[in-house]
Amino acid sequence: MKRTILILTALASLTIATYSARAQESEDDTLSWQQIVEVIINSDDAAKVYMQRFYASLSDTNTAVIQVAAFKPRIVRGGQYLISKEFVSQYGHEGVLRVVVRVDANLWTRTMSEDRYQLFLRTGNLGLPDLTVD
Repeated sequence: MKRTILILTALASLTIATYSARAQESEDDTLSWQQIVEVIINSDDAAKVYMQRFYASLSDTNTAVIQVAAFKPRIVRGGQYLISKEFVSQYGHEGVLRVVVRVDANLWTRTMSEDRYQLFLRTGNLGLPDLTVD
């Protein structure tokens, strides 16, 4: 329990760059990507914190994260990804977005509509990020 709270606290303090979710290095509190992945795969709450920080890093004050499912590992066209579904409120409308986090190469996080997500699963093509609820 203490370890989960410590990891959630450290996760909440991460800075996430636009369209990228790279942990910033610090002297004492750096979580490795492996640790972050371990936490967001095992916890809906940690996944929610991760996505809240993602939107905050974009200065997106119009998106409220309501619920996020714990991430699941997925391989698409040889790339390693974590995928999840989130329920958000944007500009007064509620809807579901898909979340894709690339973890094997250039680390980044993107949100997209269900249609774009299905296209990504079939082709591996992400297109442009979709930060709005369809």
